[in-house]
Formats: sequence, structure tokens, C-alpha cells
Amino acid sequence: MEAVFLFVAVILLLVIIVVLFIPSRKKEKGNSPYEFVLNAGKQSLVFRDPFDNFLVYGGANSGKTKSIGKPLLGQYIEAGFAGFIYDYKDFDLTRTAYHFVEKHKAKARFYYLSFTDLDRTYRVNPIAPSVIEDENLFLQVIEDLLLAYQGEGSKRDEWFNGALGILKGIAIRFFKDYPQQCTIPHIVNFACSAGAERILGFVEATHESRMLASAFVDSKGSERTQASYLSSLTNYLSPLAFNKNICYVLSGNDFQFNLIDPECPKILSVANSYQIENVISPVIALMVSISSRRFTMKNEIPFFYFFDEATTFKIPDFEKMPSVLREYRCSFTFMTQSAAKVERRYSRLDRSSIEANFSNQFYGRTKDVEALKTYPLVFGKHETKRVSTSSGTSRGGDNRSRTISTQKEDVYDTNFFTSLQSGEFVGSAAHSNVRTFHLRFDMYKEDEIDLPMVDNVTQVRVQRCYDEIIAFVTGL
Repeated sequence: MEAVFLFVAVILLLVIIVVLFIPSRKKEKGNSPYEFVLNAGKQSLVFRDPFDNFLVYGGANSGKTKSIGKPLLGQYIEAGFAGFIYDYKDFDLTRTAYHFVEKHKAKARFYYLSFTDLDRTYRVNPIAPSVIEDENLFLQVIEDLLLAYQGEGSKRDEWFNGALGILKGIAIRFFKDYPQQCTIPHIVNFACSAGAERILGFVEATHESRMLASAFVDSKGSERTQASYLSSLTNYLSPLAFNKNICYVLSGNDFQFNLIDPECPKILSVANSYQIENVISPVIALMVSISSRRFTMKNEIPFFYFFDEATTFKIPDFEKMPSVLREYRCSFTFMTQSAAKVERRYSRLDRSSIEANFSNQFYGRTKDVEALKTYPLVFGKHETKRVSTSSGTSRGGDNRSRTISTQKEDVYDTNFFTSLQSGEFVGSAAHSNVRTFHLRFDMYKEDEIDLPMVDNVTQVRVQRCYDEIIAFVTGL
């Protein structure tokens, strides 16, 4: 009888062990069916959950794009993700994405936008009513647009709010009454060229547009106030309204701006240009904002945002996006030269929030003075033993003493980060085969072909498109 009880007790003990340990193993591996790998010679760094996100800091020639960025980009595409790519380096990442799309016969369709190379760009209307069906979401997008062009450090004062009201009043009329012409170029060109009297008549035509532009409408007894509201609006938007290339690209319909459409998932790569980035960057930020607001819990398509040189533009409310969108099967790769650049673009508090939402972090070579003040703090300190010896003579004999002391030193000091080689990074990882690492990753070396031309676009064609926009808004 005792043997039976002993046997039962052993069985129960085994069951308890199995119940306790199996879940912990699953947690260690993560809940994702995807596995991404970065190779470093004979070693490999394995990520079992790409939705933990990837944060990469590395200065010029640190190798962050070739050793980490492009290998991750290829694995997103191979795994069947749709995505949004921000390309700051003259189609460099766009060519890579096209290479992987062709190599892996990706299900997602690949599109690319450029506001400078019009032969290599598709055209799209990101604010089409068929894409943004909810008018409240549409108005939020319009607000995001003006905020993006307002500039950093500017305040939302009376004049900004009055300008925003005018823009919303105009936009909602296009949204409801002129859906075919509801594009950013049409809306901003009307706002910048119509004048106070025509705008007043336009927004007073419906109850909704009048309410949105109430500050402007109610001040019609004061031409000075109206002029100030309108002047603020045109100052913000005139660089966009008068850029014919942007108007051409954003008034087409080569594809629908629904990147997570289960019937037609898409990968979109958008190129910036250093020469006119102040005009282009707010448009790209708006497109990121629009795409991010389409996610719901019903999302069937795994998705990635891939930002290289990510601090060359500012995304509204970005500090919240990685944590919120993770629940919708969205992964982020955020690469920039240093943490100090994140802080300068956003804020110290937002930098901390952003970093907290990226569980996989890489730190490469940098000479940014501000970054070097904080990087050693990330990795903390460890105790080291120091041995010192002394010798002397007393009473005719030699005396020697040996002292052992312990002290705390930085795991990685400032000199360490300035002397890292290209492709060499230290960092931490979640749901990985290691928790911390110091590795020199293999460089991406695959052969790529030139990005195909989309169309042969002449300046005559661009001018004709612009003239058609102006003709329509003039006739309203």
C-alpha cells in the first residue's frame, strides 16, 4: 500500500514539474511564430519575437544599415510582412526591399514613392475618402498635417487654432462634397490661393464646415483678425502647395493607401531628399500617421515599420506607437546615429518612452559627445579586483606587501564606444538565445539590381497636373 502511495506521489510531483516548467519555456520563446537571425561569424543572435521591436544606435560608418538593418528587412519580407519603409539614402533601402520582394516572391505588392525622381515613383492619394472612411479620423489626419508643418517648438496659440479651423472647414467640404478631388494638393492649394472672401463663402455653405471654422467665420467683422488667421495658414502650407512634384505624386491613384488590406497587402517605401527634406518630411510623417491609424484587433497581416536615419523627421505621438501597435502584430525597426539625436528630435522624456518600447537594443560606434555621457550608464558597472604591491626596507631587511581591493567600473566606458569597428555592436535582447551580447555582425553583400522605372514623366505632364488642380480650386 505504501508503495502505491509513493508511486502516486511521484506521479503528482512529475505533473507539477511539467505544469510549472512548460509555460516558462514558452514564455522564453515568445508567442510569435517568427524567428529572425543575425549572423556574427560562427555565432548567431536569434530573435524569437520580432514584435519586441529593434532599436539600433550607430554613428557614421558604424555599419548599422548593412549589418543589422538590411538583414532584418529581408527577413520581414521573407516572413510575409506588409510594411512601411522610410528611405533617406537615395533609394538605397528601396532597392534592397525590391531585391527581397523579387527573391522571395513576396505576397505583398511593392510600391515606392519619390518626390524628386518622378520616373521612379508611383502616385497615391493617402487621404482619399475610400481609404479614410470615418470623418473624425479624416479631421485628425488634417490636424496632423498642419502640426507637421507648424515646426518644432511652436505653440498652439490663437492663430494656429484659427488656421486649423479654416483648414478643417475646407477639408470636410472636399471630403463630403468633392470626394474625387479630396487630395492634399487640392485642399492646400484652395486654402493658400482662394482668399478670405471665397473661403468664407465656401465654409459657410454647410453647418459642419462653418462650425469647424467658427473662429474665422465669427471674426468677419474684423478683417485684421481674419487676415491673421489666413496668413498663419498660408505660411505653414505654401511650401507644400507650390511644390508641383509633391502635388503630382499625391494626386494620383496608382494604388489604394491601405497597406494592411488582407486581399492586397502592400510594402511601401517612401524616399526623402536632403535638399528639400523640410517640405517632404511632414508629408512622410503624415503618411506614417495615416497608416498607423488603420490598425484594429481584426488585423490579419503582420506589419513592419522600418525607419533608417529615423531622426531626420518627426512622427506625431511616436513615443506611443510601438507599444500600442504591438498588439496589432506590428513590428518596428528604428535606426539612428545616437540616443542624443532622439532626444533632440523629440524630448528627454519621450526618448525614455521610446527606448522602453524596444526590447532589442543595439549600440554601435559613436562620437556624439552627449550620447557618450549616457551609453555607459545603460550597461551599468561591475566589480573589478585590483592588486597592488609595495616594498620597503626596515631593520636591515626587505618588506613586501600585497593589497587586494575591489572597485566598481563601467562595463563599457566611453573609449569602448568610440573604438568599436564597423558592424560591431553591444546590446540586449528579449526572447532570444542570449540576453546580452557583444558581437561583430556579418555585412549584407547580396547583389541588387536597379530600381525599375515606373513611368517616363516630363515636366510638361507635371505642370499639366498642377494646372488642373489650380483650375478646379479656382472654379469653386
